[in-house]
Amino acid sequence: MIMIGAGRIASQSHLPAILACEGVDLVAIVDSTPGRAAKLAREYGLSVQIFSDLEPALEDADGAIVATPNDTHHEIATRCLMRGVHVLVEKPMTSAYAEALTLSELARNTGFKAMVGYVTRHRRNVRLMKTLLDQKHFGQVSNFAYQFGTIGGWAPLAGYRSDAGGRGAGVLAISASHFLDRMLWFWGYPLDMTYLDDGSKGPEANCVAKFQFEGGMHGTLRCSKSASLPGGLVLDTETGRVVLPEVEDADIVLLPNENQHLQYVLKSRDQHTGPDRDPFLAQISDFVSACKTGGGFGCDFNQGAASMRLIEDLYSRRQPLKQDWYSSLDSGESR
Repeated sequence: MIMIGAGRIASQSHLPAILACEGVDLVAIVDSTPGRAAKLAREYGLSVQIFSDLEPALEDADGAIVATPNDTHHEIATRCLMRGVHVLVEKPMTSAYAEALTLSELARNTGFKAMVGYVTRHRRNVRLMKTLLDQKHFGQVSNFAYQFGTIGGWAPLAGYRSDAGGRGAGVLAISASHFLDRMLWFWGYPLDMTYLDDGSKGPEANCVAKFQFEGGMHGTLRCSKSASLPGGLVLDTETGRVVLPEVEDADIVLLPNENQHLQYVLKSRDQHTGPDRDPFLAQISDFVSACKTGGGFGCDFNQGAASMRLIEDLYSRRQPLKQDWYSSLDSGESR
């Protein structure tokens, strides 16, 4: 396997996961910035090949992790797939929906495995939520609300870019896109949506989106890079209210309609058979397994393209968000 990109997400998340994953050999690190790949190799005490150009690195590769700025993903993933290399591309998949469609078609035509790094799918509690929803465990879901907000925080060295509306991508791509991927995974593409953000003069720091789905279900998303918001997903269902905090090891909690003094903690039977794996390690393991068997539950390029379509749909419907956006929301919508 080769690592393409030696920035923060590579050094802090992907590389430790690769090194911890059984059956994976890292043979090279590629980065166009002089010295960055070599520095990363030294930090981890690795004896691997270092390249500033992709082509020679692809000669001995059967899989690649693409951890570069999203406006480079289309070219790099294309070169990998054309050379017969399976590829895992960091999110967002591309900087434009049209690019995502061409990559998705290329992956289908070549037959090589292609996945997008929506890593929160690989949390054990998220996988359990997916199973419970598929099994209609809670009955009909009538409404959901999701929010997540931090003041500043982690950002890639090279930033994110979006061709949607000619604007740079902000919190929608940085934070909200993880939930958008899970939302599509859980319930499919919405029938309608509205979107507000504060990015009229550049990348947005705050955004609010509302969605409508088949069967009358509706939902709200709120994300911020300027306010600290308690993160999590809340569902109103036939059975009761379901809560999943935005924490890797959080439990799913059901507050039943029939008895408001009780709460049920939902766990899978195998949850205590071993420690929770780091989601990045779980993602790498799933990618490797998918390359060998053709399976896997990670986000494939078709699903990654759907996320890009949704992001562009939201940007195309942009309305200005009031400065006091959070405090002015109806109390019935706040969670």
